[in-house]
Amino acid sequence: MEAAKYYRVYDKDKNHLYNLPAGELRKGVVGDDEYLQCVNIIVTQGGEVVLQVRADTQEAGGFLDIVSGKVDDDDNPDTSAIREVNEEYSVPVEVVAGHLRKLGVHTATLLKRETLKNWHMNFYHIDVPVDIEIVFDPGEIARLLRVPAGEIMEFLRENWGRIMLYNLGDVVTESYFQNVVDYVIGCAPDIN
Repeated sequence: MEAAKYYRVYDKDKNHLYNLPAGELRKGVVGDDEYLQCVNIIVTQGGEVVLQVRADTQEAGGFLDIVSGKVDDDDNPDTSAIREVNEEYSVPVEVVAGHLRKLGVHTATLLKRETLKNWHMNFYHIDVPVDIEIVFDPGEIARLLRVPAGEIMEFLRENWGRIMLYNLGDVVTESYFQNVVDYVIGCAPDIN
């Protein structure tokens, strides 16, 4: 995986404003009325939602997460979602492209490392065919958890303190969490 050279910065209506060098992102130079884009992909396979437990060597080690990443360089949200599923779970690009479905966009302001950033969070769903093996990098992901689709809401509520969004404000977190739950539940009829 090659590191991003820059991130695309947008206005509230998702119009591209400028490119921010990747090293500048941690310095908090994104303006109050500017947004970054990221992708969040709900992965299912064989009637189960596939969650990851982040490796202890990673930020938020031990926490639960879904496939996610920033929209960077010349990517758009769709190509970023395809890239992230391929990178994190080794699902072939052509399989991801053929099964990926956009669910919606959630806009939020998140606090990370004492810096507020505005995000357009693009949500996707992919139901990976059962004949495709999901393989992960143990340097980034400690293990996968597979939760039956019908039990995901209860599972997320019971494990709330273990979800990667540990460092976000309550209002944003509840809003984001509800979006994830709504999107997962919305996928349920499509999960085999």
